[in-house]
Amino acid sequence: MENVALERNNIGIKDLLKYKSFMIKLIAYSISRFGDSIDAIAYAWMVYELTGSKLLMGTLFAVNAIPNIVLSPFAGIFADRHSKKKIIILGNLFRGIVVSFTAILFYYNLLRPWHLFIFTVLNSTFESFISPANSVLNASLVPKELYLTANSFTSSVNTFSELIGLALAGVIISIFKISGAILIDGMTFFIACILLSFIKYTENIEIKKRFKYNILLQ
Repeated sequence: MENVALERNNIGIKDLLKYKSFMIKLIAYSISRFGDSIDAIAYAWMVYELTGSKLLMGTLFAVNAIPNIVLSPFAGIFADRHSKKKIIILGNLFRGIVVSFTAILFYYNLLRPWHLFIFTVLNSTFESFISPANSVLNASLVPKELYLTANSFTSSVNTFSELIGLALAGVIISIFKISGAILIDGMTFFIACILLSFIKYTENIEIKKRFKYNILLQ
């Protein structure tokens, strides 16, 4: 028992480096988080410039939560029955298209307030399907004893990427303007898709059963 405890204590971030698919996924999501942080600033700026309304931004945040509330139970079941990798790649691909299309419409002065509601619902819908698939895929890329380390490391890297994005958002917007900054976020989704396509994993039946059990409890 003592030896087992010592082995567990010796488990660290360096052990995660052996798992290439996990590292690829980590890099893909850190890039995406970086883009989202830039977009968070640029999008709010865009909405205010487009409408002059602070209230609309709050309304969009509220609308953004609706698909997740409505679709979460169904998205979990869907993720359980289909390839997690495909769900994540396609979800990010469609989010990239929606974000890029928003940037293009804004650049050509074709974006209207009602477009924002449609695009917000679409993005949130794709995210609702990505989240459960992402959770299960994480557990399939590393052995059980590394789950906590992997989750902790992923959270730290994503937070760091977000902070870098927020720090550079003003500079990027000043150089590339609002539409360019939002387009950069769209590009990060496409880059993430390319990287995620290189992930290799074998679905763990035990994880799948546990995931089904968690869905039933919700």
